[in-house]
Formats: sequence, C-alpha cells, structure tokens
Amino acid sequence: AREGQLAPRQHAADVAEQLPLEERVAALEKLLEASRGRQLSPDGEFWKPKTPGESVQYIADTVWVVTAALFCFFLQAGFGLLEAGALRAKNAKNIMLKNLMDACIGGLVYYCFGYALSYGGPGDGTGNPFSGGAITNYFMLVDVPYSEYYIFLFQYVFAATIATIVSGAVAERIQFKAYMIYSFVLTGFIYPWAAHWTWSGDGFLYQWGVTDYAGGNAVHALSGCAAFVGAKALGPRIGRFVDGKPVELAQHNVPMMTLGLFILWLGFIPFIAGSACAVNFQMGRLAVMTTLCGCSGGCFSVLYAFFVKKHASLEAGIVGVLAGMVGICTSCGVTTVWAAFWIIAPLSVLAYYFGMWVNLKLKVDDPLGASALHYYPGAVSMIMTGFFAEPTLWEATYGFGVSIGQSRGCTTKECYAGVFYGGNGEQLAYQFAGLLIMTVYGLGTCALLFYGMKLAGVLRVSVEDELEGLDKTHHGGPAYEDDDYAVAIEVPNTARPGFFKRKKKDAETEKTTDTVDSGETLAAA
Repeated sequence: AREGQLAPRQHAADVAEQLPLEERVAALEKLLEASRGRQLSPDGEFWKPKTPGESVQYIADTVWVVTAALFCFFLQAGFGLLEAGALRAKNAKNIMLKNLMDACIGGLVYYCFGYALSYGGPGDGTGNPFSGGAITNYFMLVDVPYSEYYIFLFQYVFAATIATIVSGAVAERIQFKAYMIYSFVLTGFIYPWAAHWTWSGDGFLYQWGVTDYAGGNAVHALSGCAAFVGAKALGPRIGRFVDGKPVELAQHNVPMMTLGLFILWLGFIPFIAGSACAVNFQMGRLAVMTTLCGCSGGCFSVLYAFFVKKHASLEAGIVGVLAGMVGICTSCGVTTVWAAFWIIAPLSVLAYYFGMWVNLKLKVDDPLGASALHYYPGAVSMIMTGFFAEPTLWEATYGFGVSIGQSRGCTTKECYAGVFYGGNGEQLAYQFAGLLIMTVYGLGTCALLFYGMKLAGVLRVSVEDELEGLDKTHHGGPAYEDDDYAVAIEVPNTARPGFFKRKKKDAETEKTTDTVDSGETLAAA
C-alpha cells in the first residue's frame, strides 16, 4: 500500500488480512514471481527473466560460481605456503609478498583491460579470432551486464593463478620490480589472449574444436612455458650446480609445504568443477574426478620415488598429488573417471619427472619445479583428450560441431571422439595443434619479456643480495626472529611475588630476559 512516498507496513498488513486466504496466497505468489531472480540491466532498470526457469538457473549459477571463485582465490595462500616452505628461510618474506602482489596486480590489470581482451567480443563466431576488446564497455567493466559479474570474478581468479605458478620458478634471485613487470604483462596481456583463443566463442582454437575444459593448455601449459623461460633467463641460483653437477639446496619448512598442498588440493576441486561457470551435470563428477586424480597421482609418485630413491618421500607425494590434478584439466570434461584415475594421472606424474630430468640436463634451475609440474602434465591432458574423449560426454558437454568446432564443418561423433572410442584421429590432431600453438606462443612472448628485462639489467639481484637473502636486503628484515627485542618493563615489587631483572646485551641492542623468583619465565611484549 503506497500513498505518495508513504507506505506504512501495518496498513498493508491490515488490508491483507481482510482478503480471503486464496487471494492472499495468489498475491504472494505473484509478488515472489515478480521479484525472484531480478537483476539490474546496464541502464539501471530491473530486468526480469523471461521464465521462472531462467531466474532459478541464474541464482544457482551465481551462488555456485562465486563460491567456487572464493575457494580458488584461496589457492594463492596454498601457493605461498608451498613455495615459502620449499625454499630457504632468508627469502620467505619475498615469496609471500610476490604471491600477495600477484593477486593485487592481477586484479588491477584484469579489471582494466584483461577481461576485455579475453571476452570483450560478440562471442558468436563473428568477432576477432585473436583478441577481444571489440566491445569497449568491457574495459574497466564500464558497461558490463550485471548478470556477468560473477563470471568476471571466477575468470580473474584464473588469471591471477597463472602468474603465481611462475613465482616458484624464478624464486630467490629475481628483482622485485622485474617480477612486478612480469606479473603485469602476463596477467594483463599474454594470458588474456590465450584465454580468448580457447574459451571465447570467437577464438580460433575454440572454432577449431580444440577443447580445454579447465585450462590444461591455456593456464598450465602456458604458465609452464613462462616458468621455464624465466628460470632459464635468470640462470641458476648460486650453489645450485657445482662442477656441472646439481646440488639440492635447503628447504626450510616441510610441514608448511604440506599445509600448502592441502590448501591447493581443496582449491583445485572447485577450480576444475566450476570451470563451466554454470551449474551443470558435470559438477559432481568433476569434483570426484579431481579428488581421485590427486589420490592417484600421490600414490603413484610415492611408489615411483620409493623404487628410485629407496625411501618414501613426502616431497614426491606432494608433487604427485598436484601433477595428477593438473593432468586432467583439459580432458576432464570429456573423459571417464576410470581413464583419468588409472591412466591419465599416473602418466602426468611420469611426465613431471621427465620434465625435471630435462631441466637438469639443460641446467635450468626451477626451485619448485613449476615448469615441469605444469607444462608436461598439461600437455598430457591435451593429448590424452584425443585418445580418451568419450562421445556421450562430448555431446552432452559441447555437442558435435554445435558450439565448439563450428568452423570444422563436421557434426558426427567420429570427428570429436577419442581414438580409443571410435574416433578417426581428427580430434587428436587438433589437440596436438592447440598444444603446439600455445607452446610456441608462451615460449616466444615470455622470451621477449624476460630476456628484454635481462638486457635492460633489471632481471636479477646482485650476488651480495642473493647470498644475504632478499628479505634482509629488499624487504626490511627477515621473516623470522629468534630473539625477543622487547621493551623493558618496570613492575613494582608489590605487583607479583617476584621482580623483573633487566640485562643489557650490547651497546646497540637491548634484550629483555624476564624471570620470576618461582622460576617461571614471562614474555614481556
């Protein structure tokens, strides 16, 4: 009940009570139907979905994708803990700051132009196949439909993740300003173009029918190339190779690494299951597949390391879990759980160890093994799609030439099915082509970026700074303090049975040792 600008709620209630029950129920149903799922259009007016089904689907999609994005955002914490624990304590603060800035700079550049370069096009196959940006209102989200904000959030998390992956490969010797430049360029330009090719309806890889459900190619293979080039351009850390032979440098906190792994494992599940940016039939299946492939990779890697190194290795279990999940990012949408668990995940672990062998042969110092962990399992996922793509899953996910692969002009399952499921090998060839294009693109653009900074003299820190540790030389002090530099506190004798004694260690630094007559030790802060 509204009279002018006044709408007393009690008056409305009184009027409602005078109506018959059937009319009150009907009025309430109309009110709920009118308000359910409403959203603002770009002009600020409310827009109501055409059918109740649309509104329910929109609400479900928003809740699920935003929740998945929040868990994926927590991947940043997992990467930080894993990397910091795997490296020396003198660089822990540097590692955590880089992970923090990946999230901050990633948000800045993806908001300003990264999202527009990825998806700012018509998306119907008529736009630019190489770059978005034709729809200029996508820059800085100036006029993006309100119904698309939840998609931006999830895609931003993807973009920020790719920069963090490379952090471990360049750790302990890259200049902070060089890292900021790299994070800006990779998140703002290199990755968005790759995403446009892969997931925009206008992208040429999408039109070819190259499938990459959760980023095995556009995220992991690309970031693996960036990690390899970055580590190669920087050169090995001091002491990593002695007389041409590799020397293992210290890890300062293995429990921290393990905690980081569990956070990554948790975040990886919605990373893959939420990649459709919608509620669909794949969600539960992909959540189970991701979890089980982590289990498969962890078990296989520990067994492999046991036979090779003659002991059960925690580090091997950590990389095995991650390799198993990375190895299904492309193929997950169209392959069965059994194929992913028994074949693809173990092959991904073997691919990781092969990548580490290649790095050692080329004397590429990748402290976290990021290039091996992301490129090679990502490549396995791309290729295995061509062998294990199941026709029923493909049709339910993409259709045969209906959405993805329109330019191929083929609408039969033989063109898209894996070789082991009656396919004619065409999809396998396209998957190879997509992997090759992404590899050349990643190596080429990142070589220009990293070697350009090297020529400019801004890539690597000095020998003195590297030996001292970047925390002390670049970030104001170490991450850990063994001593308590507390302020001396005067406590009256009547306050407690004992009293505080103050000892002066040296002329520059005063340390406080607080003792009580009873023998208890109190911390004064």
